[in-house]
Amino acid sequence: MVRAASPSYISSTEVEQMILSSPNPDSFLIIDVRTSDFPGGNLPRALWLSSRLFSSPTSVQSIISTHIKPRLPQGLNTVIMHCMRSQYRGPMAAQALCEHDDWPEGVQVKILDGGYRGWEKKYRGRKELFEGLGGEKGDVVGLRREGVAKDELDQVEELHSVELRKAKGE
Repeated sequence: MVRAASPSYISSTEVEQMILSSPNPDSFLIIDVRTSDFPGGNLPRALWLSSRLFSSPTSVQSIISTHIKPRLPQGLNTVIMHCMRSQYRGPMAAQALCEHDDWPEGVQVKILDGGYRGWEKKYRGRKELFEGLGGEKGDVVGLRREGVAKDELDQVEELHSVELRKAKGE
């Protein structure tokens, strides 16, 4: 595969338009790479993958195989990454995807300008632009309802990382 161009930033207004009026909602995927700061709300349909999962080529390969390539037949052409402020974790994870040898040609990687904090500030009160505010969606929020403490969330993500490495035979 051909490596993608370096990730670029996308405005919250552009992402809002994609969420609310995209003729093909499968054409984009939002990946939230926050860790223990994930509980308490997320963008609609966001996939939560801790930024720690982007630290090794094997984990990135697994992310591409599991979450990106299966969406290509439905028209996926843009992956939008973010963390709390999109200053380090989101851009680092976006770069890891772009640099991986198996990144699919034609799929753009964008970074949400301002991250979740900017999104929350701009769209507070617009419930259609959030999930998980009351614990109704999201893997981590679901774990919290089942009694998993916030400090245990890092253990959950590490278990996921270990499972990925075992599946690859490392």
